[in-house]
Amino acid sequence: MYTATARTPLPTTITGSLPRPGWCTENLGRRNFREAMVDRAYREQYLDAASSRIRDQEVAGLDIVTDGDCRFDADVITFEYCSTGGADLEAIAAITGKKIALGVVDHHVLQVETPEEVAAQIRRALRHIPAERLVLSSDCGMGREGMSRRHAFYKMVSLVQGTNIVRKELGLPVAESLGADPKFSLIRQKA
Repeated sequence: MYTATARTPLPTTITGSLPRPGWCTENLGRRNFREAMVDRAYREQYLDAASSRIRDQEVAGLDIVTDGDCRFDADVITFEYCSTGGADLEAIAAITGKKIALGVVDHHVLQVETPEEVAAQIRRALRHIPAERLVLSSDCGMGREGMSRRHAFYKMVSLVQGTNIVRKELGLPVAESLGADPKFSLIRQKA
C-alpha cells in the first residue's frame, strides 16, 4: 500500500514547493506545462532548478525527495501542524487508510526551528499517531512565502536532525545529513 514511505520509519520530506533559484527567470506565463517544456530556455531552467532543489534535499538528508514543485506520494495525506500548534491532532489521528504527514517546520516564518523544537513536535504527534503511519514534513511549501533558498535548506536540515533525535530515542536508524555537519551549518549548536 505505501510506496515511497514503505521501508523508512518516520520518513522526512517537504510538502509543496521550494524557493526558485535567483537565476531561474523563465516562467510558465499563460502556457501549460507541456507547452512551456517545448521552449528550450524554459525547459533548461526548469530542469536545472529541479536539479538544484533535489540536491538541496539530498544534502539536508531528507528521506523522500521531490522536484521541489508540489509533487507528493499519494499514500500520504498532509496537514499543517507546526503553525497551528497541533490544534487538530486528535482529529487527524482518527484518519485511517493513509499515512499522515505533519508539518513540523513552519513555512510562514524565517526563523529556523532548532532540532530540539522539531523533536518535541514529533514526540507530541507520536502520542496520537503510530510511528509507522507518521511522515515528517514542512507545514507547506516554502517557495511562495518570500523565503530564501538558504532558509529553506536549513529548515530541511533541522527537520532531519529533529527526526534523528526521535529516531535515536526509539532505537531506529538515523539519516545522514551533510547539511548538519558543523563545518557547513548555520544552526546554532549548544556549547
